[in-house]
Amino acid sequence: MRLFAARRSRVLLAMIMPALLLGGTVGDAAGQPGMANGCGGPLTSIGRLKPPPPGASAPGAISDDAMSKLRASAATSEAAHEIEAFARTAFPSSFTAVVVDHDSVVVHRTSHAAPDLDPAVTERFPAVRVRFVDSPRNGADLFALAERVSGDWDLWRANGVTPRRSGPDVTRGVVVLGIAEDANEIRARVAERYGDGVVVEGGYLPVCLD
Repeated sequence: MRLFAARRSRVLLAMIMPALLLGGTVGDAAGQPGMANGCGGPLTSIGRLKPPPPGASAPGAISDDAMSKLRASAATSEAAHEIEAFARTAFPSSFTAVVVDHDSVVVHRTSHAAPDLDPAVTERFPAVRVRFVDSPRNGADLFALAERVSGDWDLWRANGVTPRRSGPDVTRGVVVLGIAEDANEIRARVAERYGDGVVVEGGYLPVCLD
């Protein structure tokens, strides 16, 4: 896909842990093939492992401490999902995105955010460690710009440029356009067409290699 939009993610313990503890793959637990790479092929060809002999530890077994950390990570990811849904609905002109950073949730919002956004989030989610970071644009504008850049790939190709990937970088509040050529060759043209919301980066290889 051309547009790699930032999406909320969750740690699916119910899916992943049975596979690890039984010595299988994630695909085994889900009843689906293993995860595929960008070219449509599997990331790994490892199949189901043989069950351990009686009395032996199951392959992939993890400690109680590691399990506790996984549960905490899952809880933080779930909280981030809920915060995103709340902030995007209540403050659409100010909210940009959320990012999970270890055990905390980082809320990106515009520097001119509605003055009640921050307290509204902290009051609604008192048990979650939340940080707030300024962004140059809100999520609606950022993702609309990302869609525009993605839709311009054929235009850039017609002008001798080879786009490799594009999508929003929510931590910087910009859209990144990755191309095969030297970025300096089109940086001025990109700024003329999109303004300061798009950062062009050069030297990208094809996503799928034969």
